[in-house]
Amino acid sequence: MKRALAILMATSALGVMLPMTAGAATHRKATKPVHKAQSSAAALKAAGSYYLAAVTPVNVAFTQLSKAATADGSSATAAELATQAAPALAALTTCDGKLADYTWPKVAEADIKALLADGGAVAGALQSVAGITALDASSWETSFDQATQVLGNAANVVRHDLGLPPAPSD
Repeated sequence: MKRALAILMATSALGVMLPMTAGAATHRKATKPVHKAQSSAAALKAAGSYYLAAVTPVNVAFTQLSKAATADGSSATAAELATQAAPALAALTTCDGKLADYTWPKVAEADIKALLADGGAVAGALQSVAGITALDASSWETSFDQATQVLGNAANVVRHDLGLPPAPSD
């Protein structure tokens, strides 16, 4: 559990790169807020602003998760970790819907889809944290670490597509 806690604490540095989960978007009705009449530059600027606004609550939730995990130290139980992770999971799910419902400029469409798919692994890990035991903590940690790295890379690809700088590393 000590290493699982360390992984959760490290997510605050990755929070700016954890913008959504997969799955929630499959049942949402698209709202299509981008207008096709916009110029390419205007569409990219609007999409970049929308993306940053959508991911901000995720960043805040992961910072709070990190602070809570740090305050508990290595004594937190799996159930306590799950309670602490719940707001981050909710923020990821909400962000997923926002990103899935937006009409992205062509240059970002495929990468947004990849980002949504990659987010599912992070969400799955957060959903499963309550069931972590001492025997499977190492496997969970590895899975979560890999998922956050993949998602962080995907987020930076989207940021590049939208003309945004890479996410800060901490």
